[in-house]
Amino acid sequence: MAENTAQVTPARRRRPDWRSREVRAKEKMVARRVSEADHKALRQFADETGTSIAELIAPAINELIAQAHAYCQEADRHDLVPQARAS
Repeated sequence: MAENTAQVTPARRRRPDWRSREVRAKEKMVARRVSEADHKALRQFADETGTSIAELIAPAINELIAQAHAYCQEADRHDLVPQARAS
């Protein structure tokens, strides 16, 4: 009888599902699309100042978020104030 010379190969390793393991500090992101030239300028400026684009725009984003929260709090206060009814 003929001898079986087939070799066993290891099973293909399944890649882990990175989406279920990914953990980010925050779930939402605020972004804006820019032109290639704008991105190149931002990248060069960030590299030459020794920082990242995210660090460069963080103060403006933080200020915008603070303004939005203040606006929402003011709007909530107006909604909670009882309205005088005309009789």
